[in-house]
Amino acid sequence: MPRKYLIDVAAKTATEVWNYDQNTISDICSGAYEDGANNYLVDYAIAGGLGSSDTMAELVGLSGGQKVFDYAFATNFCEKIFNAAPIHLEEFEATAPEDGRLGNISGRSRVGSGGNAMIGGFVVRGVDRKEIIIRGLGPTIAPYLTDAVVTNPKITLYDSAGQILANDDYGPNSLVTAKGLTPGSSSESVLATSLIPGNYTVILENSNVSSGIGLLEIYETNRDESHLIDLSARGQVVSSDQVLIGGCIVARVALTSSSGLSVPV
Repeated sequence: MPRKYLIDVAAKTATEVWNYDQNTISDICSGAYEDGANNYLVDYAIAGGLGSSDTMAELVGLSGGQKVFDYAFATNFCEKIFNAAPIHLEEFEATAPEDGRLGNISGRSRVGSGGNAMIGGFVVRGVDRKEIIIRGLGPTIAPYLTDAVVTNPKITLYDSAGQILANDDYGPNSLVTAKGLTPGSSSESVLATSLIPGNYTVILENSNVSSGIGLLEIYETNRDESHLIDLSARGQVVSSDQVLIGGCIVARVALTSSSGLSVPV
């Protein structure tokens, strides 16, 4: 039971002036935080008590002495709540450190050669050059599929003037390694480059005559005013594992206070 005392140092006395009891047992790690007159956040780190078969972490909010919320969720020991404290949202400003941008765009389909290649289009918008990594994968995704994958994927990058770069077999690259994007097989393809704002096309094809499922990925590797804004994909559309699938990752927004505390949401 959380209690509040008035301490008289001279008289060496302690007088209880507030308490709260909702008959919740929490032996250790718990606490109460006062946030203004009669406003408290009470955390029960192990609601139910040590040795209980159904231990919960529980947060109780009191405003003006009245309960305004009571939220509980499963826990083991003190791993979920310890010395909880309230955060004033009115002190925070919503910011998008990554501009709510697309951090990754991808397409997956059946890939062959010639007219059966997969074609991806994307746009870099802004004023600065954009560092990107493009990957063409086959063997790396094999464990997740029942159909055969493209065994020797090749990627070729184009702008409106023609071919810029191409890669058939991956070779060691420090930026790719630093970003954790090294492919699972050296027969797969990776391009690490810097592009001016504009429209681009990537062709993913199989260097062999056979066809299989392939994955084309494009990653931003730096954060500046330029960013990826679009992905289009053209590929063979069949069924089961051979359908055409598009994917993207959108950067998260954060709440940032004047004190510098940042909370991703």
